[in-house]
Amino acid sequence: MKLVPAGLRQWLKSIPTARGLKRCLQSARRHLDYWVVRWFLPLWRQVRRARRHALSAPVIVSLTSYPPRFWCLPQTLRCLLCQSVKPDQLILWLAAADRDQLPDEVWAFQRHGVQIEFVEDLKPYKKLIPALQRFGFDVNHVIADDDMYLAPRWLESLLAEDANGAVVCHFSRIWMDSSGQVPTYREWPAMLPGTTSSHGLLIGHGGVWFPPGSLGPEACDYALAEQLCPRQDDIWFSWHALMRGYLIRRTSRPSRRFSWPGADDVALSKQNNPTGGGNDVAVQRMIAHFGIPGAVDRSSVEARCVATAATAIRE
Repeated sequence: MKLVPAGLRQWLKSIPTARGLKRCLQSARRHLDYWVVRWFLPLWRQVRRARRHALSAPVIVSLTSYPPRFWCLPQTLRCLLCQSVKPDQLILWLAAADRDQLPDEVWAFQRHGVQIEFVEDLKPYKKLIPALQRFGFDVNHVIADDDMYLAPRWLESLLAEDANGAVVCHFSRIWMDSSGQVPTYREWPAMLPGTTSSHGLLIGHGGVWFPPGSLGPEACDYALAEQLCPRQDDIWFSWHALMRGYLIRRTSRPSRRFSWPGADDVALSKQNNPTGGGNDVAVQRMIAHFGIPGAVDRSSVEARCVATAATAIRE
């Protein structure tokens, strides 16, 4: 129940001083959470007893990182190790060229069950394509970002959703309006919690669960992905799930999440969607190449891509 009436909340939002105070309080809370995770979460892991998930197929949690984010990577790994539901495997996929820059603190997580794998540098795609190629398409693939605080029930709240015919994410947008037009990315509305859409776009920074069968070999065609969506992996994987007949579902109760203080300084979002519309260009390229999902012949897409997708990543 809201303690402050809606009208009063709107009035407070209109006051610059109130907005500034809110931002300051949010920033202070994030810094506090950062240091709590930094110093106390490793101790909590010793007393937390995560339970196994109830799914029939294995759950593979994957994330990637790169040197400018290595400083905050240990905090994210601590969050993932302290989940209330334990995945079958937790894998950190890194570019082979970054091996010597990986801090000792990150290497130490191997003794707690984190697997560190070095692969070809596929930019943001090395978060998921190597996992798809190694474990196949009949397991549950979950992806997480490297710069995020993830609440203890982050994974549990993803896997608790009804994923029958849907890819589940904590945050998503609608890329097509009711008239069949595609507005610019800045105008895409957020999906409401608990809703499902055939025109949804998953937002990876909140975490995404790809159930078995939601992606196929054609999603591993990195050469084509680099051509159409060089940094917009959310659009690439959304499109491939939609083309296989899956919907995009936002969780009913999104888990609390935020970027670690200072992680936004890397400004990857500006690289992925620069002025001029990186996401908008990528969507138009996907439409031109594949067509609108739902009107696509799935077998033709698979036949077009499977030859390239079968090529293994060079380690």
